Amino acid sequence: MLQVPEQTTPGLDLADCSFGGCTLRLGDFAHAIRNEPRTRMLLRWATVIGAVGTVLGIWLLTTEDVATGVGALVLGLSCFAAHNAPDQAASRWYQKTPREARSLRYTVNPDALIVVSDVSQGAYQFRSLEGYFQTSESFLLWVNSRSFLIVPKRAFKPEDVPRIAARLQREVGAPPELPRYWTWLLLSGAAALALLWLWNRLLPR
Repeated sequence: MLQVPEQTTPGLDLADCSFGGCTLRLGDFAHAIRNEPRTRMLLRWATVIGAVGTVLGIWLLTTEDVATGVGALVLGLSCFAAHNAPDQAASRWYQKTPREARSLRYTVNPDALIVVSDVSQGAYQFRSLEGYFQTSESFLLWVNSRSFLIVPKRAFKPEDVPRIAARLQREVGAPPELPRYWTWLLLSGAAALALLWLWNRLLPR
């Protein structure tokens, strides 16, 4: 008996798509920002400069160069205070996102990520995205060098997560690099500490 093959929609293979959905929480925003590669690098540098600046400042306060010590101490404490910036940024981002826009439905197909909420929808072609990074809880996808999408892993079935991760890694690639002005800013902070130390060593007593 001759069997007629089932008709399928050209270019649409549901078996090659992954579907999911969840509601973004404040913790999703905080986790994403803290684990964003460029932010992590800045926080590591802030920790190093903060530790050196604080120790140098306290030491200089015991010498005659009190003003330099105060400057180094303020720089060091400011760097430590920067560790609260990701949480503050996450809170602002969460509050600016309407409640209706936090409930999202995702479709990952071979060519794009489709994101739909009650107030908007968007299709992000993989070739148009500028970077991808995987954290322990989410996928981060850069729409441009300054903005990224948060796609929580819990939105999908656990067995689909490895396949989605492999596809994003293959189609999108590495996240954007740290802008050069941040590199120069960090180097300037390190240079300032070095100059303060050198000035204290060479200053005639």
